[in-house]
Amino acid sequence: MLLIGATVVFAQLQAALNLIFRTDSTRFDGFAGWLKKRVFSAGVVLALGFLLIVSMVATTALQVVFAQLPSLLPAVGYTTTLLLYALGFAFLYHYLPDRPVDWRQAFLGGAITSALFTFGRYAIGLYLANTAPGSAYGSMGALVIMLVWVYYASVVFFAGALITAVIDERAHVARSSATAPAGATAP
Repeated sequence: MLLIGATVVFAQLQAALNLIFRTDSTRFDGFAGWLKKRVFSAGVVLALGFLLIVSMVATTALQVVFAQLPSLLPAVGYTTTLLLYALGFAFLYHYLPDRPVDWRQAFLGGAITSALFTFGRYAIGLYLANTAPGSAYGSMGALVIMLVWVYYASVVFFAGALITAVIDERAHVARSSATAPAGATAP
């Protein structure tokens, strides 16, 4: 049941990215197309789960390897986290829309999104360290913070998708104008 719910969420995410990337969302027709999208969404869920496991293993391995160099450990950890987030976002921006997005643009958008995502994670951690959110909301303080984090993460994800779509469209225009014959105008 959880896998079905996750595939529905990713199908909706794919529909939203199709709007952002100005894609015709009816690439697959009929029941077979619907089934292909569901299987693809399930694959994305499993791939991101694998990426999260790799992220946790890599972070733990780096902590073990760099335990003797405590001043270098945070920088290596942050860099690894940023790279893995960038890879995850690039994966989503490349594969989820129904039109091809070049890897170069997907990685650039993923890097921008991962920087914003990491900044938000740091800001939420800083907020939690310096305030007592439970005092304002009582026992529901954790729920409020979780909802704020989910809202921020979704805004960052879709803002990164918009940035990636603009970068990709400009790259397509630049390529089409470079290959257009002299005197012709690009569409």
